[in-house]
Amino acid sequence: MQQINPLGHGLRIIIHRVTQAFSILPPRKTWIFSLWILVLFAALIVPVGLNSKFLTFESVHLSWLTVIRFIGLTFIAPAIVEETFYRVILLPHKSEKTTFRSKCIWGSISLITYIIGHPLNAVTFYSSGFPTFFHPVFLLATALLGLICMIVYWRSGSLWPPVIIHWLVVVVWLLLLGGYGKLHQL
Repeated sequence: MQQINPLGHGLRIIIHRVTQAFSILPPRKTWIFSLWILVLFAALIVPVGLNSKFLTFESVHLSWLTVIRFIGLTFIAPAIVEETFYRVILLPHKSEKTTFRSKCIWGSISLITYIIGHPLNAVTFYSSGFPTFFHPVFLLATALLGLICMIVYWRSGSLWPPVIIHWLVVVVWLLLLGGYGKLHQL
């Protein structure tokens, strides 16, 4: 009788998810959907952020070289790193036979760990995130961003639309809406 190795099985699932998510290039209609959902996100969070004064229209005065380097680095972390973990590894891929109930359970786990991960990061590895990552508007924006990235990932099966959405939100917040100043106490 053959024994099933749960660790090996879990590793095969993760490898399948990562391979699928990185290799699928979504069609144009997925990118259009992603754009619309990003606009909806902005329409919801920008008024709340401006009204609470968490978001402020201000540009950061950095050298062009620093801005370009910054834009590139944020594409890797947080965008690719977080989307790979919170969406690709934690969520069933669209190619997997998964029940709606299972998707809801894993979606809830993914979203909750994504939200909690930010304040936890601020008190452990990224002290610049304290106290910003505890602000209610930041946590609301994080929850909405996690939700829309999850929806886009499930719809597309690709890592790339949620990465682009996540990256654009972070870059705009940091460079145009006061995020850089909050994280660097300017």
